[in-house]
Amino acid sequence: MSLLRPVDGTVWDEASVPLYERGVRLSWLIELVRSLLWDANSAHREGIEYERQRSEFQKRASFYDDEVPPWRPVPEEVRFTTRDFMANWILHKTAPVRGPLYALVPDDARGLPGRFVSHSWSSYLYLEGSGQEPFGMLNAIGSGVAGVKEEFVWLDICCYNQHSDIQVAPDMYTVIESIGAIAFPVTTEPLFDRTWCLWELLCAAKTSADIQFCAAPGYRTDKRVIVNNFFDAFDSVRSASATKEEDRQAILGEVEKHFGSFDEADAYIEDVLNRGLGNPWFEKYK
Repeated sequence: MSLLRPVDGTVWDEASVPLYERGVRLSWLIELVRSLLWDANSAHREGIEYERQRSEFQKRASFYDDEVPPWRPVPEEVRFTTRDFMANWILHKTAPVRGPLYALVPDDARGLPGRFVSHSWSSYLYLEGSGQEPFGMLNAIGSGVAGVKEEFVWLDICCYNQHSDIQVAPDMYTVIESIGAIAFPVTTEPLFDRTWCLWELLCAAKTSADIQFCAAPGYRTDKRVIVNNFFDAFDSVRSASATKEEDRQAILGEVEKHFGSFDEADAYIEDVLNRGLGNPWFEKYK
């Protein structure tokens, strides 16, 4: 069975499914991304196999003076960030329907979302392969001790129509309020130095949404370093950045208005981090 609906014949109506009801099955999304990475890395796998065979020829040549095939570089393993995935695949794939990726999601992979996922577009989407620790965003929220337990999730890259006139702030508030649960994946990319992640945390605070931090298992030492670097990366909401300065000023204004001051906002976030990463499994140092 295909992982996507055929583009031909698919018509998208933005009003057909409310934004806050566009959940995608997490296992389906991981399978889709893994299949895309598998295809993208065919040259890398061929290069590794060529080098393996060349090594065998070298062993034989030491005994039989056989000719050894010429050396050639192994193509690098393809990895893509969430931003890469959106720019190079989702926007291209959904251009004919002018809708979100959700428009192409099969019926059996759709459902009411049980958790909103707030993430950095700079983090790797999914890591799997030789020499790669599984600390991508989907690795963090996937199966595991600290993964998302809900079957269906709300992710902007899947559920938000990137071809429409975007009004992100009020939409995200409505979605988070409706779902009532939010997940923050712990990856190599910090979250709360970005104003849009602060906005989503603010939405969670204002709506009393359940907050969960997620981290992939991986090797214990590497996981511990990732978790503690993630924790230590937060300095102050004053340091948060955004692509557009007007977005930054607007969001920081809302943060200050809700908490009363930036110092109070900082104290709230530090408390959220301490409680969210307080389980001994995370092995936070402080």
